[in-house]
Amino acid sequence: MDHTPSAIEKAGAITLGQTQKYILDKDGHILIALLDEEPVGTCALMRIDGKTVEPAKMSMILVILATQMLLNGIREFARSL
Repeated sequence: MDHTPSAIEKAGAITLGQTQKYILDKDGHILIALLDEEPVGTCALMRIDGKTVEPAKMSMILVILATQMLLNGIREFARSL
């Protein structure tokens, strides 16, 4: 299996390696999700124009994602009862 990074992955690594230059200095934002004061997820928002931002990179601890999916499933099942 080829693990050579794609051009998109390389561009993402450059952007993330220089968040001040590519995100913050261009009116973007870095969001950090906390759970009990511990970081569990991040999202970079890049400014596209005066009213538009685009999520550039997101990551979260898999347990948090799985828990959210389970809770959504429970909620939907409970609504169907």
